[in-house]
Amino acid sequence: MMRTSKLFISALALSVAAIGISCDDENTIDGGGSIPVADGFYITKSGVDPVASQQLVPEKVEASGFGSQDRAGFFATYTFLEAGNYNVVSVLGQELNKTYGGTAEQVEITGSDCTLNTFTLVDEFTEDGAAFNVPSNGFYKVMYDVDTEDIVVYKIEKASIIGAATPAGWSHNANQELTFEGTPSATGVTLALDEVEIRPGEYKIRFNCRWGIERRIDPTVTQDDPTNGYVAFTNFGGTFAALAPGGSNFSLAEGADGVYSVSIEWTPEDGVEVAVTLVEALDPITFDPSNYAWGIIGTGSPSGNWDNDVDLNYEGKSGNTYSWKGTFAVNGEFKFRTNNSWSFNKGIADVTFTGASTGNFSNVGGNFNATVAGTYVFIISTSDDGDTWTVNVNPPPATSPAK
Repeated sequence: MMRTSKLFISALALSVAAIGISCDDENTIDGGGSIPVADGFYITKSGVDPVASQQLVPEKVEASGFGSQDRAGFFATYTFLEAGNYNVVSVLGQELNKTYGGTAEQVEITGSDCTLNTFTLVDEFTEDGAAFNVPSNGFYKVMYDVDTEDIVVYKIEKASIIGAATPAGWSHNANQELTFEGTPSATGVTLALDEVEIRPGEYKIRFNCRWGIERRIDPTVTQDDPTNGYVAFTNFGGTFAALAPGGSNFSLAEGADGVYSVSIEWTPEDGVEVAVTLVEALDPITFDPSNYAWGIIGTGSPSGNWDNDVDLNYEGKSGNTYSWKGTFAVNGEFKFRTNNSWSFNKGIADVTFTGASTGNFSNVGGNFNATVAGTYVFIISTSDDGDTWTVNVNPPPATSPAK
C-alpha cells in the first residue's frame, strides 16, 4: 500500500531530478536556511548536518541487453562513510526536511567473481525510521529507491579493469585488480593498479568484481519493468571526463598499445575520477582476438543444425596464448568456426586435439564426432598468433552434491 510519505518523496524526487544541481554548486546556494547544500537526498550520520559529498543523485539503472535506463526515484552515490549510525534525509531550502530509516539487515546475493556479495539493506524504510548502522569506516556505494522503499549500503573492497582490451578479456583476473593505496578517509580514497597491458579494444572499470547489484523482486523478469525493482550498476563507462554508471565502454585506439597504470580517485570535492596513464608503449600486435569470435555448429552441437552457431567466450591472453572457452552438450558431428561464417573454420583434423576426453570423439569427414554424448568443456587456443590452433576437451568440473 502506498503511504502518504511515499507521495511526498516522489514529488521531491522529481524536483531534485529537474534541478540537477551538482556538489560544486554548494557555495552558491542560497535557500535561506542553515545547511549550505542543494535540495535533495543525503546519507548522513545521525545528528550531523548533511554535506555535499554525501548527496544521493539520480542515477541510471540496468536495462535489458546490457543497456541503461532512467529510473524515477532512484538515487545513488559513492562516498566515504565513517563507522556509525546513519539515516537518509531530505533537504529543502537549506533546511532538514525529512528523515528516513528503518531496520537494517545483512543481505547476501550472488554475482561477484571475488565473492564480495554482502551488503546492508534497509527494506521498506519509513519516515522518522530508526538509524541504521554502518559497522566500519570505508568507501561505499549508497543507493536509495523510492518505489521499492529500500536503502542499500555496499562497501567497496577493490576495483578492476576488464574487457577485450585487457589480457583476460571479459573474464575476471586478479592481476587486473585495483587495490587501496593508503587508508580510505573522509578527505580522499585511492585505488590503483601500477601496470596492466592494454591493447586496442573496449574495456570497463568495475567494483568488487561485479557488474551490478540485483534488487528485482523477480530476477527472471526483464529489467525493463519498473514495478519489479531494479539492477543498480557497480561499473563505470562513458568517458574519463564524464563517467557514467553502466555507460558505454571505454576504448583504446589503434596504435595506442602499451602498459598502463590505472587509478580511481574519490575526493569530497570532485567525487569519483578515473585515470589510465601510459607507462610504456608496446609494439602493436598483428593478431587481433576480436577477429576470432569462435562458435560451435553442427547437428551434434547445442543448436542441432549447420546454420546456427553457439558462441564460446573469449577468456583472454595468458603469456602468448589466446583462448576461448565453452561448455556444451554434444552428440554427433560438429565443427568450430569464427564470426558466424565458414570463411575460417576448424574440424578435428585441422587442430591439435588434446584433453582427458579426446577418446570420446572421432573423425567423420573432418568433423568432430561425439561418440559418447555428454557435456564437455572445450577450450580453443593459439600460441602463435593464429598460425596453429589447439582444441582441448575435458569433462565439466565435478559439483558438490546437494545438501
